[in-house]
Amino acid sequence: MGYRSDEAAQAFAAEQLGYQRIQLQTIPALDDTGKPKVNAVSGWPDSFFYDIDLALSVIKQPTGTEKGLIAYCPEAFMPDSRALLAELNDVDKIKVSIEEAQGSFACNLVSTGTSVVMSAHAPRLKNELESRGMRVITPEISELAKGGGYIRCTTLTLA
Repeated sequence: MGYRSDEAAQAFAAEQLGYQRIQLQTIPALDDTGKPKVNAVSGWPDSFFYDIDLALSVIKQPTGTEKGLIAYCPEAFMPDSRALLAELNDVDKIKVSIEEAQGSFACNLVSTGTSVVMSAHAPRLKNELESRGMRVITPEISELAKGGGYIRCTTLTLA
């Protein structure tokens, strides 16, 4: 839990929507001495992965008969969170490199479960998705990247 989340709201949403809730924590940004950078306003450690969609994306939801699929950057998560992700049995996992996650916003994508709209600068993830039969669309949207996000930042998911 952190300053960008609320325990009661998460519990309510998970219960109402029938979702399994998994608490994950991303790595903090470090200063020149190797200590976590602290946000002056919130008092909490800052992270490049301030939104989970910079570190993890749902490609396909699991169904009663088929595993889901996620893409995630293991290096973006704290060790306990990496362990939680590794233990998930109802999803297959694509590991995204730290270079593609940070430099190309690879996980900040939108997926319908068969088609993915994602960064034009993450060729390894694109190839992996295509090898799994996904249709991949890679528009060039450099203006969004200047603000610290990509495709997912232009959407609002309605359950």
